[in-house]
Amino acid sequence: MIDTDRYENITPERWTVDEEDPCRVVDVQECTIARTDFVDIDEEREWQLANARLIADAPLFLAEVKELRAWKKLVSAIVEQQDGPHLREMLKEMIE
Repeated sequence: MIDTDRYENITPERWTVDEEDPCRVVDVQECTIARTDFVDIDEEREWQLANARLIADAPLFLAEVKELRAWKKLVSAIVEQQDGPHLREMLKEMIE
């Protein structure tokens, strides 16, 4: 399981791929977060761009993991307290 506490002090602003240099991930102040073009091989350019997009979305993935863990904790608590048809109905209502 990923230890999300390791990522508590990341740059808080949105990360994006630099439009002028698509192998560079920057924050809102144009500070470089990461580069993905350390090897200059044309065949790997698509990988470099995909990696830059993945890195730029890392804070969104982290937020999603935290949200899903909270959801899992809530559902687990409900399952421990309920059983049978009543549980299925409660879970169905939560999803809708």
